[in-house]
Order: sequence, then structure tokens, then C-alpha cells
Amino acid sequence: MIFSMTGFGAATREDGARRVTVEVRTLNHRYLKVGIKLPRALASLESEVEPIVKRHVRRGSVSVTCRYKDDHTTPAFRLDLAAAQSYRLQILELWKSLGLYEPSGHDRIEPLLSLPGVIRPEEDDDATLGDEIQSLVLGTLEEALGVMVVARQQEGDELARVLLEHGDTLEGFVDTVAKRAPEIPKLHRDRLLQRTRALLQELKAENDVTESDLHRELCLLADKADVAEEINRLKTHLQRYRAILKEGGEAGRKLDFLSQEMLREANTIGSKANDSDIAHAVVEMKVEIERMKEQVQNLE
Repeated sequence: MIFSMTGFGAATREDGARRVTVEVRTLNHRYLKVGIKLPRALASLESEVEPIVKRHVRRGSVSVTCRYKDDHTTPAFRLDLAAAQSYRLQILELWKSLGLYEPSGHDRIEPLLSLPGVIRPEEDDDATLGDEIQSLVLGTLEEALGVMVVARQQEGDELARVLLEHGDTLEGFVDTVAKRAPEIPKLHRDRLLQRTRALLQELKAENDVTESDLHRELCLLADKADVAEEINRLKTHLQRYRAILKEGGEAGRKLDFLSQEMLREANTIGSKANDSDIAHAVVEMKVEIERMKEQVQNLE
């Protein structure tokens, strides 16, 4: 199976008065990166969440968001008198500095209560989650991850189909080059021979160079235009490319490196062949390889 690095999954479970909702979202990333957002009441579960995520995801940026509600729990708050007094004194100081009348002693207290830090939730550092709550939260997480994995697999299958199509198109251009390539060394040699003879005639030096010597040197130069090895390596890379897509698993990095190798071979073919027909085919090959590289970045 091939997995995309982008996906989303969500799940909600209820147990009496308790309700848990977990959302998992994955995006492209070179390595595995896990971000966890838990409510304060579930903060102690963070060390339990990350290992579960890592069992389902090998690569990508993973964001886990959890919402928790317990209707049986009454929120506890504490009034910070010191903070309220500090606000009050600073407000009075502001009135004096502006030369305004000092507010009366009967002004409303509600605005003061709405200032940050005046009313705070009670911290309960000693609170421990019961097994039922922990099971509810982690079970919901597993369910959300399962939904996300299915979504990533479906998108991965579609990406694999597209990548195989790019591979088939690339192979067509490689075959075009392979048919044309055997003619290139001979054509290259004949052109060089014609130009060399013309130059020797112009220099009146044809008696100083034998025909066999000339043919030998020109054949060595023409062999440099032979791209048979590069074509064979490119075809081998394409075979491996298809095999990796069929094998599945963590294919992203492998296909990324392989596409770089294919691009290198295509560049070498274009530089060695020195032929307009092959040059046009190489341009199309490089376009397809770049498309493959772009899509491969989305695979795990």
C-alpha cells in the first residue's frame, strides 16, 4: 500500500456525561513531526498520545487536537484579590494623571472582574485521570487515526496511479531516444570526417594524415556520442520505479532519489547526443521527471 502524507481523520466518543472529540491532520514534511494539543484536564496523556501516533504514521507533520467535556465536573475558579487590587490602584493613578475626577465608590465591579488574571481556574496538579477517561480518550484517538490512515491510503493509491502514468509517458520518450540513438555515432562520425577532410584540403596537409588514422580518431570521438549506457540505466531506473510503487510502504524517499538519478541520466543523454530530435525528446523526458518529482513529495 502507498500512503499520501496529507490526510485528515476525526472521531467522537461519549461515555455518559463525558464527550471526547479527536482530530488528526497530516501535512507534507521531510521527517516525522508530531504536534499535540490537549485540554488542561488531559495534559498528563501527552506522553501516551505520541507513541500511538507513531505507530500509524512514519513521515509527515502530524497535528493532533483533542476536545474534552465532562458535564459532571463543575469548573472551579479562584478570585485573585491581589491582581484586582493592583488593577484598581493603577486605574485610580490613571485618572489622577489625566486630571479627571476620581470615580465614585459606587462604580461597577464587573469590568474589573473581566480583566486578565483577576479570575483564574483552579489548578489541580495532583489530579490523576481514571482508567475510564484514559481509555475513552486513547480509544477515540485510535479511531481518528484509523479514519486518517484510510484517507491517506486512498489518496496514496491515486497518487500511485498518476505516477505510473508519468512513468509510462517517460518510457515512451526513452523508446524514441533508443530508436534514434544508434544512428547518432555514425552521423556524428560522418560529419566530423567531412569537416576534417575539408580542413585538411584547405591546409594542404592530407598527405601527413593517413585515412586509417583519421578513421580511428574520428571513431573515438563519435563513440563519445553513444548514449546506449545511459538509456539502459534509465530503463533500469524505470523498472525499479514501478517495482517500488507496487511494493508500497515508505516509498516517498526511494522514489525521490530514483527520480533524481533519472534526471541525471536524461541530462547526460541530452549533452552527449548532440542531435535535435533527441534533444526534443530529452526536454519532454525532463518535464515528465519533474512532474514525477513533484508528486513524489506527497508520498510517505
